Amino acid sequence: MTDNKLYYLFAIFGMLLGVLSHLVTFYSNSTEAGFGIAILLLISSKFLLEKKEGRRYTWKDLMRQGLFNTILLWFVVWTILYNVFLVKP
Repeated sequence: MTDNKLYYLFAIFGMLLGVLSHLVTFYSNSTEAGFGIAILLLISSKFLLEKKEGRRYTWKDLMRQGLFNTILLWFVVWTILYNVFLVKP
């Protein structure tokens, strides 16, 4: 997979991860559960990508190709949804 497509795949994954971890946080009433799901899925994405591509990726390679973007988008989406739906004025 080219680096450009992989970068966009990581961006979409980050947004979906933000929504998923917010739903876990919303229904379980535990921010730690949402964070745990996000960490688990980020780690599993490394192994799924390695299996699909047939080559080993170091964490440094993944950070260069968009994993940092995934983490950033996850945090932004989760924070916005958390503040809209769970923080009472």
